[in-house]
Amino acid sequence: MTTCLHTIQERLSLPLSAWDSLNDVCFSLQLEDDSRDYSLHALLALSHNIAQWFNALKAKKGTQDTRFSVLLFHDNSFYMAGALLAANVCGVRIILPASCQENYLLSLDVRVDCVLASEENFSSIQPLLKSTSELSAIKNIASFLTPSTSLLNVSEPLKQQGDIVLFTSGSTSKPVAIIKTWQHLFDEVQLLEQSFTGHFDEAALFYATVSHQHIYGLLFRLLWPLLSARPFQDLVMPYPESLIGHVSDGAKDAANDSLVLVSSPAQLTRWLDHEDFSVLASKTSAIFSSGGPLANEAAITLSRRFKRAAIEVYGSTETGGIAWRQKQPGNQYSAVWRLFSGIQLKLQANGCLSIQSPLVPDYLCEADGYYLTQDKVVLPPDESRQLFELMGRADRVIKLEEKRLSLDDVERVLMSSSWVAQARALVIKQTGKRDTLSVVVVLNGSGFDYLNTQGKQQLVKQLKQLALKSFERVLLPRKWRFVDALPVNTQSKTTQLMLEALFEDKNKNTASINMQALPSLMERSQPFAQQYIKEQSDNTIISCIHLPLEDDVFTSHFSQIALLPGVVQLEWVMQLAQHWFEKTAFVGLQRFKFKGPMLPGQSVQLKLSCQHKRKEKQLLGLEKMTYTVTFEYRKMSSFSQQAELLTVFSSGQLLFDAQLVDEVCSSDK
Repeated sequence: MTTCLHTIQERLSLPLSAWDSLNDVCFSLQLEDDSRDYSLHALLALSHNIAQWFNALKAKKGTQDTRFSVLLFHDNSFYMAGALLAANVCGVRIILPASCQENYLLSLDVRVDCVLASEENFSSIQPLLKSTSELSAIKNIASFLTPSTSLLNVSEPLKQQGDIVLFTSGSTSKPVAIIKTWQHLFDEVQLLEQSFTGHFDEAALFYATVSHQHIYGLLFRLLWPLLSARPFQDLVMPYPESLIGHVSDGAKDAANDSLVLVSSPAQLTRWLDHEDFSVLASKTSAIFSSGGPLANEAAITLSRRFKRAAIEVYGSTETGGIAWRQKQPGNQYSAVWRLFSGIQLKLQANGCLSIQSPLVPDYLCEADGYYLTQDKVVLPPDESRQLFELMGRADRVIKLEEKRLSLDDVERVLMSSSWVAQARALVIKQTGKRDTLSVVVVLNGSGFDYLNTQGKQQLVKQLKQLALKSFERVLLPRKWRFVDALPVNTQSKTTQLMLEALFEDKNKNTASINMQALPSLMERSQPFAQQYIKEQSDNTIISCIHLPLEDDVFTSHFSQIALLPGVVQLEWVMQLAQHWFEKTAFVGLQRFKFKGPMLPGQSVQLKLSCQHKRKEKQLLGLEKMTYTVTFEYRKMSSFSQQAELLTVFSSGQLLFDAQLVDEVCSSDK
């Protein structure tokens, strides 16, 4: 029995007061902040204070016929760990939404008695407060982190029963609530430790690019390291610079230790392009990936750079982990999936996978105890029935022109091209018009070279010729979009709505809004520069801009020097920020630096990153709720999807009034 497995079993069998740890439970990625106390003592004190609040609310509510439930949402894993422990010992039902967006919360069909969240999410939660009579209190988890000598001290170990409500990703429809028990989660944590013993350093620190608000992040980022006494990071890492900087700068607890990276295919694929990402190779003990299959090219690149293959985990919110694999260069057999111990499989009549697993709630299973998936599989010639190959989703078979077509097959054929890295097929439905088969294609370097030299029309023609070898002409895609990367949400999922947005009418598409209107002082409304949106997500937008060779704009400020005025640069940032993030008022500009002139004919990349709301001291010493948009202009080697980024032209931060956002949203209703 390994040391860490023994630690997990001890922590599950002993009262919390008997837990022991020589290391901090958590560590901070904010290098400048050394004041955080993330010790076990602080965690138990936080849990004690939250538990007292839970018990007081339950007593005040006085209802014994319904289960008391708390909605938890916070981006700090230490605070979330404290709230989870308190909810467990108090017998409180936990609701974990994947997002704290207002419309998402209102779409969840669940009962909520109280909310624990971060203060910046209160504005999104207020409509939920108005929509339900049961909701009685909203509290900031951080407010419970006060110096205390009282620790959460109960005579029994953590409860195995008690509900945790998670939600499916809602890729194509409304999110569905999935109810699990603590036993399901604790069993899976022990299964992960048993399965991956020897795959990484037992003393490794856990870093994550995924949220703990869904089952993958909850298990791998929080519960597994917490129960095995491995320190884990407090905040999620949206960018590789966070991890690289934290390790390279010799941060506390991280300079001389190995790390485990918990990530997703979308993030890993993008991070691989970072020029300094490979410096982590000597520190990285293991890489976990889940949320979808890791593309073969990305898996091979990771394996070569880090001298170890990423561990991919296949499962879902409903099932928990089902199987895992490690793709090895030159080893085709490593592409098949291996069942976790204790899980049995059988094939349905339609070729889909059925599993019998202790991690699946009974209410989701058939009478024989098996859970029916929509994943089509093929079993290799292996008598143990522990291996299988995924062949796509059965529910992605459509009827087009009275003929059946698998969207997975369309994607598979397109990805056989030497130009295509990824492909996503979808059907766009329009009222009064026939359904349109469409595809979003992520090109590799060779593909973008062909696109830039031969043009889109010729590229589409060649890909259609490839598809004609497998499909009738009436089944060929009619609409095509070529992108640098698939759009993803905060859960690293590519949703149907995000793909459909790429095909919106250009006259209605506001992707070029920043190029259509220059500052009013220039009295101009015509388009000025070419541009395309390279990347977009909830918190990031990247726009690539090609400046014209001649225009009066360049001499509007300095008649003797042709360059792009700073006021134009700021106007583009302002318009992009207000369109993509929140419709609100500008408060101030800070850290604005000009490092080089933008000249006619140059290609530049503008990257905007929206940060969480926070309090800023304004004039007269008053505090004001704001959110920050950080921007950076960089020179591009060419106006193409694969262009190299060169020098920085300018950078800075814009502050926007977060309070006004809340007022505008409420008045719009």
